Amino acid sequence: MNKAIKSWCTFIAAICLFCGASAGLKRQSADAAESSHITETAIVKNNLAGAPTVVSRLDDAGMLSSLSQTKIPANLIMTMNGDGNIVGKSGEIIGKFTELYKTYVEAVMIPVVEVNEEAAADKLIEIWNEEIGIIDMAAMSSSSSLLKKVRTALPKIRGVYDCSDKALADGPSWYQQIKNANLSMANVVVLSQEQATVESVKYFQYRLKTVWTELDADKTDTFAVQSVVSTGTYGIISSDFKTVYAAYDEYEKPSVARISANIAHRGLPYTMTENTIAGYKAAAEAGATHIEADAHLTKDNQVVIMHDATLDRTTNGTGAISSMTLDEIQKYKVTKNMNKVELGEEPIPTAEELFREFKGTDIVIVFEIKTGDTNICAALEEAIEKYDFWNQIVIISFNLPILKAVHEQLPAIPTASLAGFPRRNFEKNLPAYNQLNTVADASIGDMGEADYYDSIMKDRGFMSFFWTYGVSQDCVQAMSKGIYGLTNNSADVFGEERVGSLYGKEGQQAAKSDLKRNAKITLVKQTYEGIEKEVTGTVFAVKDCGEYAEVIAYLTEAEDLLYTPAFRVNYKDETASDRQSDSPSVKGCGSVAFEGTLGKSLGILFLAASGIFVLLSKRKNY
Repeated sequence: MNKAIKSWCTFIAAICLFCGASAGLKRQSADAAESSHITETAIVKNNLAGAPTVVSRLDDAGMLSSLSQTKIPANLIMTMNGDGNIVGKSGEIIGKFTELYKTYVEAVMIPVVEVNEEAAADKLIEIWNEEIGIIDMAAMSSSSSLLKKVRTALPKIRGVYDCSDKALADGPSWYQQIKNANLSMANVVVLSQEQATVESVKYFQYRLKTVWTELDADKTDTFAVQSVVSTGTYGIISSDFKTVYAAYDEYEKPSVARISANIAHRGLPYTMTENTIAGYKAAAEAGATHIEADAHLTKDNQVVIMHDATLDRTTNGTGAISSMTLDEIQKYKVTKNMNKVELGEEPIPTAEELFREFKGTDIVIVFEIKTGDTNICAALEEAIEKYDFWNQIVIISFNLPILKAVHEQLPAIPTASLAGFPRRNFEKNLPAYNQLNTVADASIGDMGEADYYDSIMKDRGFMSFFWTYGVSQDCVQAMSKGIYGLTNNSADVFGEERVGSLYGKEGQQAAKSDLKRNAKITLVKQTYEGIEKEVTGTVFAVKDCGEYAEVIAYLTEAEDLLYTPAFRVNYKDETASDRQSDSPSVKGCGSVAFEGTLGKSLGILFLAASGIFVLLSKRKNY
């Protein structure tokens, strides 16, 4: 930005801050009253179902004037120093946090305050307690210890853990950051554009950690945005939020931002015995990404897998689980599905048997604690530790005291509340959920409030996990709305029929002139079950990289447009006549080449000029 323009923007910003302060901003000496008011973030419509929430950084004072537009970010990251000032990326002071918040942010954007030094963390705690008391905000840090300090002192706000400077190469390193995030009471993690792949984003989000991806500041264009969208990320961080919105506007209806998780509810409860190892294995083989299992505690403190508190409905025995020992319970067998249809006999499993069966697989266990007995936490910890199952389990429950016990006794395990997140209760319940560091796994009965889940919830880092879908078609319809976590009773049918992953075929070549939007290209689709098939897709976006192009394509599946991550397509050698008709191009990914109408026009001008030169030469010879 021109120095004179930047100085002028800074001057205008200072005047606005002075006016905002003069209009009634008061610094209180006593503790600030807590404000539970929920910010009404802008609902920006586009054709991309489940479009990532837009997050921006306040890099300099010149950005302030752009925050009054119609399309503004839902979240604004502001970096605080030890004096309570917000500083830009070059370290310059932009203004006091409280004044910036009152003048620019309040009621229109969610503040995310970044603290990366001890003094800044202490100052944020002080300002929150004495001046603002905003519950609808988040603290962010790349230091898990600093973030934990802030979240422990301010448990009613949310946490964002920045992993963008961490070494993230594979599953073990990804899990370590999930653990760090949970221990620091954060349910949103920030990845860099380089770190965010389909695999890494899926790993985090399958374990209830929402991913926000930060774009490289010097590489932000619509292709970069769309490439990050294709990873499945739930948020995009960029100071150039206009470009993010412009990239979203290029999607055609009905586009879907991410492929959903296929969560097998009680295994395959329609066709197999409910909550049995046999049912779980069949679900996993048919393409389930998660197994949802229910648990109770026996009289002798063993964790048993069963939905009901008694044996009566699904087994050939009777009695309350809590009043029986494990040996007494395992004399009986599971004989029925969820509809009480007799299907043969299967053993009543324990948590240990479940963990032993799926240890080392890609399956994540969604472990629902049905009992209200908090002693189950110690028994569960013992089973998890025995099989080192920490990286494959999340815990859900309707019972808030249970979630509190898990938070206190098993703090490394991500959790979700099943208690429902209807809009009418959100403002009231948000502080309690933040204190437990739990997220939402909501009833499909609450899905009627589409804008609420696609903006208010999403903008605060809550992913859309819902229960319980009946048949495969219900899952297809939910995915078309951008719903991410599909707890369902037909994981096998959905897994066999639906695309679980989509990518471009490796080693493809194409003429440069043919690689354009709406051109056909070869893709590989893989069902959740793992069956691969080559299919014809459609080019959505192309980035010229000199000797090759990066391409994003889509496949129409059940009327939805599903997108690939960016993939490489090498340019074919073209004929001499083809090359002569091409305009010169500059090598380098993203460079601009003379193509299309402009290239043709330049070619025509060149030919015309050549013709005139020839005519003049002939006249001279006469």
